[in-house]
Amino acid sequence: MSTTDRVRPFFEQLFSHGVVRVEGAELLREEELDSAVEWILRSELQTLEHWPATPPDVDRLALKWATHQFVTAAQLTVYRQLGAIEIERRLEPEFSARNDDASTAYSVDVVFRYLPDLFRIVKGMNPDDPLVSVLRRWGERWPLSSVGIMGLSELNIEPILTNRCLSLMYVDRIVEAEATDRLNHPQVRELVREAIGAFPELSPNLYRWMTTADATKERAEHG
Repeated sequence: MSTTDRVRPFFEQLFSHGVVRVEGAELLREEELDSAVEWILRSELQTLEHWPATPPDVDRLALKWATHQFVTAAQLTVYRQLGAIEIERRLEPEFSARNDDASTAYSVDVVFRYLPDLFRIVKGMNPDDPLVSVLRRWGERWPLSSVGIMGLSELNIEPILTNRCLSLMYVDRIVEAEATDRLNHPQVRELVREAIGAFPELSPNLYRWMTTADATKERAEHG
C-alpha cells in the first residue's frame, strides 16, 4: 500500500480550485485523515474574519467523519470497478456519534458543502448508481450542506436556525441556488425575504415563488 499522503492534497485542490485529483483506491489511513483535518481547520479559520457572524465550535469527530466519507465517495466515483459491494463496505450513510446540534451541522459542512457538486457528477454518470442513494441520504441528513440537491425530504433544519451564522449561510445558499424547495419552512421563507429585500432581481425565481405563495395565502384567508 502506498504511504503517500493523498487526503490533504485532495482538499488543498478542492478548497483552492474547486477540482480534485483522486490518487488511488486504497483505504485511507488514520494519519492521512488526521493531517487533512488539521489543514482543513487552519484553512477554515482563515475565512472566519470575513463572515457576518460567529459559527459554532468545531466537533473534530464530526469533521473527521465527513473528511473520510467525502474522499472515499470521490474514490468510489472515480474507480467504478470497486462496485456496489465496496460502496456498502466503505461508506457510512449515518454519522454514528451524531448529535442534532449546530456544532455537528457546521463541522460536517466544512467538507460536505461540496456535496451538491459531487452528487451532480455521480448522478450525471448514472442516476441508478447505488452511490447516488448514499449521497442523497447524506443530503437529507445534512440540509445545510445539500442546498441545490432537489427532491430531498424530512429535512431537520432546526439545528441550523439555532445559530445566526449558520442560518445566514443557509439563506445565502438558498438565494444563490434559487432553491425554491427550501422555502416551505416559514422561518426560512422570512429570512430569505429579508435577504432579498428590495432587490428581487437578485433571485427572480425565489421572489416569484414567494409572491405566488403570498397571493394564494391571501385568497385562502379571505375566502
